[in-house]
Amino acid sequence: MKTVSNDGDTSLSSSQNVPMHSLRLSAIRELIETEQRYVDDLSIVTNQFIRPLNNARA
Repeated sequence: MKTVSNDGDTSLSSSQNVPMHSLRLSAIRELIETEQRYVDDLSIVTNQFIRPLNNARA
């Protein structure tokens, strides 16, 4: 059930708000974890490939 506030915004009723909040937090956690793995992988690429190649040119 959706409710309309005085300013025209729609929001979920409190009974649906908790599960939606939980889903949102879960999605945010997954995004942060995925981004952290991506940064870790970029660090590996930098340390294992890019730096040695740059040092070989010097």
